Amino acid sequence: MKNVKESIFQLFQDYETPSIMGTGEPGNVSVHRYGNLRLVRGWIEDRDALIEGAKVVISGAGLSTLSELLVYGKRAVVIPQGNQPEQESNSQGMEKLGLAKSIYPEVINANSLKEILTEVEHSDKIGRSADRVRSMAAKWKGEENSMKIRLELLDAS
Repeated sequence: MKNVKESIFQLFQDYETPSIMGTGEPGNVSVHRYGNLRLVRGWIEDRDALIEGAKVVISGAGLSTLSELLVYGKRAVVIPQGNQPEQESNSQGMEKLGLAKSIYPEVINANSLKEILTEVEHSDKIGRSADRVRSMAAKWKGEENSMKIRLELLDAS
């Protein structure tokens, strides 16, 4: 993953769009500026707001973050870890939904990352998929429906 972080630093220091990278490390939060990149060391408390406001999200392929991307219907570049087969499956699922393109750590460099990021950011097809998923997610009302299911289960017992 060191190669991934170095490639992100190299690309985003001069990238035209202001960008934020969170490390997710435990401990105190500190923000460092590298050109147009803000590196947040520590846990970002309001990740939802950042994800919701992002044009494109570059993410690992963990289930939690990808679920958040689905809720907000976000375009994504997904980086599955090679030693975690479920991440490969998650990454493929995002591609099938038309929201993301995957890139693997062993082929990442600043140029390959910029190429795939540009493709995801400007793809009309991915944009239409993002709009469709965002619209569907707005209808899920997950919190409301999960409470309804719990109440129905309590009534049945």
